Amino acid sequence: MFIDLEQRYPVKFYYDPDILPYYKVSYEYIGQTLFNALQTTLPANGLVCIGARENGVMILRKTDLNRE
Repeated sequence: MFIDLEQRYPVKFYYDPDILPYYKVSYEYIGQTLFNALQTTLPANGLVCIGARENGVMILRKTDLNRE
C-alpha cells in the first residue's frame, strides 16, 4: 500500500520494514484525505501515523509511540 501511494502522490513514508508485514492490501480512499484514510486503516493493525518533514509520514507501532 505504501509503495503504491508513494508512486501516486507526493508523499514519502518512513517506517521500519521489520514492523510491517509485506503483503498487498486492498484499499479505496475516495472522498477522504490521505491522512484521514490512514487514521482509519492503520489502527486496525496496531499502527499509527504522524507527520514528518515536508510531505512525509512516519508509520509506527502504537506501542512504540512515545510522547517525549
